Amino acid sequence: MAERPWPHRNGGLTAAIITMQLKNYKAMQLDTRIRAIAEDLAADFYGVADLAPALDFILWQGGELLAQYPKAISIGIALLNPIVDQLPGRSEKAVAMEYKHHAYDTER
Repeated sequence: MAERPWPHRNGGLTAAIITMQLKNYKAMQLDTRIRAIAEDLAADFYGVADLAPALDFILWQGGELLAQYPKAISIGIALLNPIVDQLPGRSEKAVAMEYKHHAYDTER
């Protein structure tokens, strides 16, 4: 019988490794696509987080529906420091309106 070209002689183990590599490749493709969308939107920040370490808190705060998601994607824009510095006074209408304008009504 001819020697197999891969080091693992166990076919099941080889299949598992190939499956894992394919999943990693698909995840990398997805990451690249989402990053491109974030760049098209002129986002300043992009990141993906593993939520496993926060599972207990997510269950407590958001319940089982949210806890079923293993990862989170965050896309954001940087706000001007003077806008952020005003947030302690966010109960004032002028501060709230300025924050709303810069944080939510923005088009880049």
